[in-house]
Amino acid sequence: MLKVWTLLQAVLEDAVDSDVLVKNPMRRVPMPKTKLPQKPTLETDLVPKVLKAVENSENPERDSAILHIGIFCAMRPAEIFGLRWSSFHDDHFVIRDSAWKGKLLPDQAKVGERRVFIPPATRKAILRWHEHSNPNGLMFASKKGNPLIADNFRKRVLVPLEKQLNLTGPLTFQVLRRSHATRNQKYPKSVQGHLGHKTLTMSLGVYAQEIPEDVRAMVRKTKPECLEILLLP
Repeated sequence: MLKVWTLLQAVLEDAVDSDVLVKNPMRRVPMPKTKLPQKPTLETDLVPKVLKAVENSENPERDSAILHIGIFCAMRPAEIFGLRWSSFHDDHFVIRDSAWKGKLLPDQAKVGERRVFIPPATRKAILRWHEHSNPNGLMFASKKGNPLIADNFRKRVLVPLEKQLNLTGPLTFQVLRRSHATRNQKYPKSVQGHLGHKTLTMSLGVYAQEIPEDVRAMVRKTKPECLEILLLP
């Protein structure tokens, strides 16, 4: 809503500057009140359950590798499905390509070339999949050789996992990225680099969510002398 409101103001202001309109009709239109957006995360204790459940999918090696990358590498779906095996360098990926609706977009990664480091467990999942795939092409290709489509993967793999595990929130790549930022918000610069954000505001202000248990623990650590100051007349 904020983007639409801002864009309309800018477009109509340009129309005034170009003498198409006399006045900008959006000049006094306030920002409409909207519901607070829901920003669900995947709780840490559910991660091993999701990874265990995906082992029963129709293509367990492939789906396990994709979920490992989504959870621990926190990559965008366009980056995941645009991966070639040549992008895999043992303990890190070199991201150059992107994929959109089954089409490979060479050298069109959102933030240009970047490295994404791979934890050991994820590396093992990738190597298991490597034994069952074409090592000279795309890492995750359809039967026709095109990149997998993120929406199809969600419908065929992620949605069934949601129902099987009775998850209270959706299981999407966006949720996995947000969850990674939330779990690791104590290391803001590292999160920013790992997720490929241009600013810390995006990493901490948009992606990382507060953890109620941590907030409660922080409040309980309030020092007695601070309380004494508050009680002074």
